[in-house]
Amino acid sequence: MPGAVDADYNYLYGLIRSREGELIDAARLRALVGMAGIDEIVQICPDSPFLDAFAPDLDEAALERAIASEQADLRWLIDRYAPQPALRDLLLVPRDLFNLKVALRLHAGSEGSATASAEQESADADADQDALYGPPGTRTVASIRTAVAGREAGDGGPGLTSAGDIDPASRALAGCLERSLGAFYAAGRNGQVLELAIDRLAHLYRIAITDTVDPEVGAVYRDTAAIAAGELLARGSAAGLAWEVARWGLLDLPSQADLGALYETPAGDWGPRLAAFSGSLRALLARIGEGMETGAAVRVEQEAVAKRIAAWRYAPPSFAFAVYYLCKKQADLAALRMICLAKLKGVAEDTISARVGGAFMGQALAV
Repeated sequence: MPGAVDADYNYLYGLIRSREGELIDAARLRALVGMAGIDEIVQICPDSPFLDAFAPDLDEAALERAIASEQADLRWLIDRYAPQPALRDLLLVPRDLFNLKVALRLHAGSEGSATASAEQESADADADQDALYGPPGTRTVASIRTAVAGREAGDGGPGLTSAGDIDPASRALAGCLERSLGAFYAAGRNGQVLELAIDRLAHLYRIAITDTVDPEVGAVYRDTAAIAAGELLARGSAAGLAWEVARWGLLDLPSQADLGALYETPAGDWGPRLAAFSGSLRALLARIGEGMETGAAVRVEQEAVAKRIAAWRYAPPSFAFAVYYLCKKQADLAALRMICLAKLKGVAEDTISARVGGAFMGQALAV
């Protein structure tokens, strides 16, 4: 019933509001960037899972533990209190897809190596690989690695889902697996195609799941996906990446023929060809076609999206407010990691300052 859902969001809203003091506002961001030494962080950041894990050692290993601790805490909050499964799946299924991409890439690399036995793999190499994975989603990283390592060539892919899985997250994961592996085999087992397809399907998943709950949130994720697609098109075209590879990162975009023609055209001549496109994709491509550097054009569009999400901070208890918190928390963790690493490595304050700022401190918005 609507009343029950509202009450559930009221409870989650209250929990999130009680944690707002842990978020990074403008004053805290300035203080972090301006730290003379990393030890000053204990005076700047409030008590939190991050500080509890980082403060005892204040080194890179402790930083990674601290970020992992915060991600686990965020996962616990949403696992326990999400009023709708869509909120939990929005956080977790894209994590599964990212970790799957990493596992498949590493497995493909190991298949081509001359390693004779598992005993030859050093602990350092394992640690380096572990660092490439993100936080766990609906599946543990270990289960994803085991499934990928144990799959047989041509069997349709890793056994992470089964016909008996009926929950929406499992069905979504199965669908993304089927389409991405289909692209992989259609492209002659091209690993780059697999990665591009998974990234694109993760964006499409976010659109689909948010559209069903709140079309305004869905529109933001649609624009985020369009920006990512436009960046791929611009950078791939400039780098000479074959269209037959790049197109798998543009799945389900309309006007595929027009996209292909644009891809083969120098950016300076894009103007007359942009009429077939609309929204954030057209705006981004127009900026690049007019001579703006691709990274700068992407940041302009991302900041516009970030401002829309930031405005949900003032929304009443709702799905949109919860999504704001997920995005803000993820941006905070990315900023904390970048600033702390920079301080540990002695990077100049001006360099750090140039890399943070804006509604979400210039970080990636996708949860």
